[in-house]
Amino acid sequence: MVTIQDAKSVSADLADWFNPVFIFIFGSVARCGAGNDLDMLIVVDDAKNDINETNRKIQVHLIPYFHHFSIDPFIVGLSAARKRLQNGSPFLDSILKDAVLLYSRNPSEAGLLPQGEPGKKDAENAICSAEKVAKTVPD
Repeated sequence: MVTIQDAKSVSADLADWFNPVFIFIFGSVARCGAGNDLDMLIVVDDAKNDINETNRKIQVHLIPYFHHFSIDPFIVGLSAARKRLQNGSPFLDSILKDAVLLYSRNPSEAGLLPQGEPGKKDAENAICSAEKVAKTVPD
């Protein structure tokens, strides 16, 4: 069984190690506080990171947690997430319907989403805003 506390621990570890743009959880842990697995949406800055390499690195980093519970990370680039949301992605729509924000890289971006229970529109706005910020920050 995985709990919301487990999700917070994994999220904090990923945030410290990789510094993604956002980390959301969804599924049973987000809805009920506990579940059989941990479903995560990890939004990364795809302007600075190769998404395939990022996915590989995150999967390897999560290996120690796999001994305790199952984690299903869905890793998406910021610009790809924005494009999918604008074009209508049933998968992202269903994720964001019950998503809980556990981490935001930029405190001003975190203010765009109510901690604990963002709605789909709030998540879309935060992803779009984060992409604008990412484009203005020099390498």
